[in-house]
This record gives sequence, C-alpha cells and structure tokens, in this order.
Amino acid sequence: MKNLCVSLTALLVSTGIFAQSFPLMQTTDDVIVSNFENLVLEPESYWNGADGSGGFISGLVQFSNSYNADWGTWADWAYSNTSDVTTPGFMNQFSAIAGSGFDTISSGGSNYGVGYISSNWATFQPIPLPVAFSDNAPHVMNGLYVTNSTYAALSMENGDDFAKKFGGETGNDPDFLKLLIWGKKDGNETDTVEFYLADFRFEDNTQDYIVKTWQWVELSSLGKIDTLLFSISSSDIGDWGINTPMYFNVDNICVEPDVAPVIVNPIANVTATENDDETTISLMDVFADEDDEDTAITKTIMSNSNEGLVSANITGNNLTLSYTAGQSGDAVIEIEATSNGKTVSTAFTVTVIPASNTESLVTTEVIAYPNPSNGIFRIKADSNIPCSIKIYTVTGSLVYTNRQYFNTNKIDISNQPHGLYYLDIETKNERITKPILKNK
Repeated sequence: MKNLCVSLTALLVSTGIFAQSFPLMQTTDDVIVSNFENLVLEPESYWNGADGSGGFISGLVQFSNSYNADWGTWADWAYSNTSDVTTPGFMNQFSAIAGSGFDTISSGGSNYGVGYISSNWATFQPIPLPVAFSDNAPHVMNGLYVTNSTYAALSMENGDDFAKKFGGETGNDPDFLKLLIWGKKDGNETDTVEFYLADFRFEDNTQDYIVKTWQWVELSSLGKIDTLLFSISSSDIGDWGINTPMYFNVDNICVEPDVAPVIVNPIANVTATENDDETTISLMDVFADEDDEDTAITKTIMSNSNEGLVSANITGNNLTLSYTAGQSGDAVIEIEATSNGKTVSTAFTVTVIPASNTESLVTTEVIAYPNPSNGIFRIKADSNIPCSIKIYTVTGSLVYTNRQYFNTNKIDISNQPHGLYYLDIETKNERITKPILKNK
C-alpha cells in the first residue's frame, strides 16, 4: 500500500534529558511505508520469533529473526507495541522509550520494530544487522524514524550492573551511543550515515542528551541499495565488547517503489519502397527507466499487424525491419519495454509503397493527439474535408465508427479496455492507418 511519509511540524522534546534538535524529514511524493501495522499484536505484547518463522515483512522491507528454542533467546529483529518507559533492565527489552509507535495520531499506529545487534563471540565486535527488500530488487530508502529502547535509555541514564551511567558521576565523561547505517548494492558498500542515540561530549553538560522521541534519519544519500545494515558504537566498552545494551527501535521506514519505464522518444513511422533493403532502427534512446538510463530495460515485439509484409526483430538495442519481396501495404508494430517488473509500450506504422507509385504518391499529414491518451483524443489533418474514421482492436474488432469526421472533433473510446488500437482514416483519395494507445 502506498502512503506519504508524515512530516513532523515540530519535534517532541522529552523533559530534562533531551534538548538537542534534529532535522525533520523531507516529504516525498510517493513512498511505501513499513510501519509494522500489518503485523497483528495484542495490546502490550511483542513478537520475538518464538513461532520459528524466521522473520517478517512490513511494506517492502523484510526483517530477519533468529530464535533459539532451547534457550528461549532471540536476535536480529522483533516487533512490539509495549509502552513501558519506566522499568529498567533486560526484562523490558521490547519497549521503546518513546512509549508507542511513531504515528499514533493519524493512523493509530502503536507497533514498531525492535532491533538487537549481537556480538561476535571471538572478537566481541558488533555483528551488522541487515534488512532486505521483499521483492528482491534494489530500492532507494528515503529514511526512517529511530528512538532508543527503554532498556538502553534507562541504562545510559542511571547505569546498571553491566553498563555505566553516561556522563559518569560528575557528568563530564564524554560518553556516546551512535547508530551506524549503511547500504550495499551488488556487494558494494555505500558511505555510512551516523546518528547519535545519546551524546554527552559537549563542553556544556546541559546540552548532553539521550534520545527519547522518534527522530527522522535521512538515508536517500545512500542511493539505490539491495541491503541496509545497522551497527552500534559506544564509548562504554569493556573486555567483552560494548557494555551499553545494543538495542534500538525503528518505525515508518520509507522506501521508494520502482516505477515503470517511460517513452522518451517515440519511434517515428517508417516509409519504405517495395523490395527495399532492411531498415535498422536504434532503440537506445526510445525508453528510459527511473534513473534515466536504458541499460536495464528489456525490449520485445508485442504485435505485428502484417507479418506477411514486414518482419520485425530486436537484437540488443537495434530493431530490424525486413520487407517481403513484391509486397506493399501497411503494418502496425508494437514494442514493449520492461524494467523493474513494469512495462510500457509504443507503436508505429510501417508503410511499404509499390515501386510504381513512388513518384505520384501524395500523403495527407494526419496527427492523433494526445497519443497515448485516456481514450479521449482528436485528429488533426492538413485538410478540412470530412473523412471516415474507424477504430479496431489488435484482434480486428471494430469499436468506433464516424463516417463524417471533421478536423479536430473529439473521439471518445474511454469505455474501452486499455491497450493498443488501430485508427483507420479514409478520405476521398487515400486510406491511412495509425496506432493509438489507450492508457489505464
């Protein structure tokens, strides 16, 4: 389901401990939001993978989970709606210090994601925590909201049996907890985005903070990625690695969906003479994808209305038209482009002129506009003489007739299914066939 990510008009500031300002997210036109609300939970509960499913999906994002049934422990990702912001310690590991999900006002959302970063038992270094995309395709991730877990926030605020109180007894220790986020595409890593979940490095201790509200982290600079990874860095490190609880919470992860390729330069109609040699047309600049590139686009011949007149074949980015000896007439050829699992098509007319008529032929200039259209369009010719209009489907069914069509009058086939149609225009002196494309 496509939604707009919500822009905050002001940041909520928690009393006493969080006074640092952060950038607001920039509203985007169209994104898919992973807000965890598709995942069913009873009130004040959580999911930690105990069902053995190994993960879950929200929006376009796929989250992995590792659950050990023998020990009843979990790692990687969970989701929750628990709201306990006062109970310290490991037994409250599934609560966000914000007390709820990000968007409780507009959507009633209470669910949020819980990330736990485990350590390598040999090196005691954090193991990067990944998420991938459920459609197995790369995407641009605009960003996400993050906050501290209650477990980590209260540990940093007060200290516990394993971790120190941030700032120390004097409040002057330059402590920090930093979330590191980067991407990968085809195994190549992007730059890293850093976000401080807590920062006590200021000379003025009144500026020290622990994040206790949902904060936007912009990630669009990572570009198109197939994997997003998280890790944590802390100033509180002991013999066994980071002492600070390596938990954090996420919500409203905003991912740009793939879009269909577009037609940049429609293929012009082709006129050839009977017994001509082959015609080669470059398709390199006809289509473009969302990155304004052609490299990932597949082109295929969708239809050819007169294969006895001309054959059409695509090799790489070249379209070759081969004409049947001794034949003349018209053919409408449709080419489909596919990228990101989405398609667009364009059509053009091939006219083969009899060799004996090449010097005497006079063709009326006729334009159908707009083309493609929603089924409502007009025809403009360089003559005001009324003509006969017929419109056929690709299978030859007649769907529209007007025997007294005048220049620029409206034609309406909006009640017909989307797809390719053939426009047959007949005047006193000639007959012209043009392809028209009706969009959804």
